[in-house]
Amino acid sequence: MAELRPGERRALLGPLGHGFTLPEGGPVALVAGGVGSAPLYLLARELAARGAPFDLYYGGRTALDLARRDDFRALVEGAGGTLVEVTEDGSRGVRGRVTEPLADALAAGRYAFTYSCGPMPMLARLAAVSAAAGVAGEAALETEMGCGFGACLGCAVPHVSGRYALCCKDGPVFRLDEVRW
Repeated sequence: MAELRPGERRALLGPLGHGFTLPEGGPVALVAGGVGSAPLYLLARELAARGAPFDLYYGGRTALDLARRDDFRALVEGAGGTLVEVTEDGSRGVRGRVTEPLADALAAGRYAFTYSCGPMPMLARLAAVSAAAGVAGEAALETEMGCGFGACLGCAVPHVSGRYALCCKDGPVFRLDEVRW
């Protein structure tokens, strides 16, 4: 799309499913793992524009996985928040997994809500530490969507009701307590 010229036409399918709900209170924590930073960058821009308080926990395997780090820092600090960088190899920020420093902050009652996107194991751990702290949250799932409107069933996600939810129609954003991790 970046190569399109003004007036040039293309067929698109979207937007699909449901996005993040915007917070009514705060502060909130954004939790990004690797490429999961893309939807959270858009959310961070919206929160910053609204003057909503937030911190960002940004994790990856190495420092190279923390894309647009300087852009995130500017957004977070402009909103009066903190950017917590975490890498598994310790090449940037705290060494470990992004859910580790977040778990401590959740247990201390620092946040009213979490927003997240990243690999499924990270989201599963986030759901567990959030539930233990009594903090609700939402996660944008990184599930492949073959058709985008529920026909192929390729994006089925186990739901706590016992059925499967379709990420393209029912998501891609789900409450943390909706998914059977």
